[in-house]
Amino acid sequence: MKIGILGGSFNPVHIGHLRLGIECLEQFDLDRVWFMPAFIPPHKAREGLLPFELRFKLLVEATKNISNLEVIDLEQKLGGISYTVRTLKYLKTEYSNRDFYFILGDIDFISLPSWYQGNMLINYANLIVVRRKEIALRQIQETSEIYLRAKRIDNYSWSKNDNKIFLLNCLNIYISSSEIRKKFLTKRNINFLVPREVEILLNKYKIIAEKCWQKDIFK
Repeated sequence: MKIGILGGSFNPVHIGHLRLGIECLEQFDLDRVWFMPAFIPPHKAREGLLPFELRFKLLVEATKNISNLEVIDLEQKLGGISYTVRTLKYLKTEYSNRDFYFILGDIDFISLPSWYQGNMLINYANLIVVRRKEIALRQIQETSEIYLRAKRIDNYSWSKNDNKIFLLNCLNIYISSSEIRKKFLTKRNINFLVPREVEILLNKYKIIAEKCWQKDIFK
């Protein structure tokens, strides 16, 4: 079974996240894409972050009617800071009969040297690098070949041991979670930025959302 892993803070989840999950399902013939919200994101301040339980609920609502997209609370169960290498190593150990594909943007990919044991990710999963056209192909090549020490297969893929690095060119739907937070706090319309179910749930937990997000937006 081929499983895509899409992690992040999802603060909040939006339609760009969902469309990316669908694109990966279809283009890489995956059986599932697991949305995996970070319990404590290592690269982001906790101030302004919705509680894990609410971010998880929003994801469940967002994905409940989309086939083969699932929400997994593994990083909450593991506890502590949500280091990607720890999560992927756990998955590789516990589900050795599955092939995992970790999905990340091109900016995140070339920043792997700043991640905790970022050079080890390729040992536990294939990597799908989402091309946003913001990063030169040369930078992606250098990260793959120099930092990760992967061998080039062609201009758009590399290999190391049993895993591969793939480039994904997909619909460039750029939606900013921070812009959604600003719009929500200033009572502007967020239709078509988040699923309707997410908007309803945000309004239900409006007091919590405003309390968290105001710390970040208006600090």
